[in-house]
Amino acid sequence: MSRIMKMISALVGGNILLLLFIPLIFILIIAGIVGSVIGAILRFFGIIPDIPSVPDDIEEQILNAPGMTALNLPLPYVATYRLAETQTNVPWTLLAAMHKATTDCGRNMHEEETVTSGSSEKRKPNPIGQFHFKQTFWAGEKWKHDKYGRITTTNFDLTNLAKIQEGSGWGKDIDEDKKADPEDADDAIISLAFFLQSKGAKKGATDQDLIQAVTAFQDDEVFVQQVMTYYYQLLADPLLQEKAKPDDIFPAPASDTPEGFTATKGPLQWPSSSREITKPYGYHNGTYNLGIDFTSPSLQGVPAVASANGKVLFVGSKQGYNQAVVIDAGHGITLIYSNLQSVSVKTNDIIQAGGQVGIIDSNGFHFEIRLHNAPVDPMPYLEQGLQPIIKPPSNKTTPVEDSS
Repeated sequence: MSRIMKMISALVGGNILLLLFIPLIFILIIAGIVGSVIGAILRFFGIIPDIPSVPDDIEEQILNAPGMTALNLPLPYVATYRLAETQTNVPWTLLAAMHKATTDCGRNMHEEETVTSGSSEKRKPNPIGQFHFKQTFWAGEKWKHDKYGRITTTNFDLTNLAKIQEGSGWGKDIDEDKKADPEDADDAIISLAFFLQSKGAKKGATDQDLIQAVTAFQDDEVFVQQVMTYYYQLLADPLLQEKAKPDDIFPAPASDTPEGFTATKGPLQWPSSSREITKPYGYHNGTYNLGIDFTSPSLQGVPAVASANGKVLFVGSKQGYNQAVVIDAGHGITLIYSNLQSVSVKTNDIIQAGGQVGIIDSNGFHFEIRLHNAPVDPMPYLEQGLQPIIKPPSNKTTPVEDSS
């Protein structure tokens, strides 16, 4: 042993502090390994929960979310379609059908394609963004462009709001990031809705009127037929209609953050101390659960807590929501608690995240998160910190009329 110590001492040059530091490093390494093993064992048996990571690409997560019908529509986009319908009176089902027909709801966006001409091949610019817009549609036909509608001005910024307004284009900035991005679903959906509105598309319009509006966007008979096929398929889906229809049961959330509280940022809190979900969101045995259900016996008498800061919109019972509390969390987010044993708040109360909403019954309780009244899966918001990308448009949404 003394020989080993002498060798180590020789290596460190006789420095006593460094000699003492080497064993400390080994101790820390061993402690880290032991801690990791113990943590893994505890997480495996559910004694401590996994620590979720925030997704790197929120848009990708939304695109890959399970669809709510045979058309595989991403549910968060349904909230945007419906928001566009509220702003323009264009049927949200028509917007969804066009999104599906153009890019499979954003899953198949490409910028160019190969065109064969005789023995040669060349690259032809394809329309851009979520709906395969022509560049002149988005930024305006006043700009110099080729026969494909591609703007030929060097280094032209299609997202520049001043350029779009100058060119009388249809591009809109709904998420208020100072640019109108045709690849951003929110901007694209609202922009298309205002265009279709200008062409006569509206709720209650005849099928022929809708066909004419779609044709004005893309004069291709095959495309128009595909859009209308999807449109009729959505109208025939009773599950979709019930799930995505505007909710007039409870008061609507405010467009912006109401006065009295600051909207929560980051992951929302779990609504109870238990994470044991007995019925998740989605389709189960012939019924659609619009939220998640907790029925653990250990929850009896335990407080249900606010998942975010907010203002209480409603307290009471309505249409299957018994002992319910509805909280406006700002930016179109609504939290719904129902089947509580007792309620601890009253209408117009300001509540902070973690504050007591009510006491949980022996049968558990039901919890929902809605974006602009469209029910969404709460799990990404609770576990992964998914942030809402859907914001109400500003008052500057009226398209610039072409003066030419």
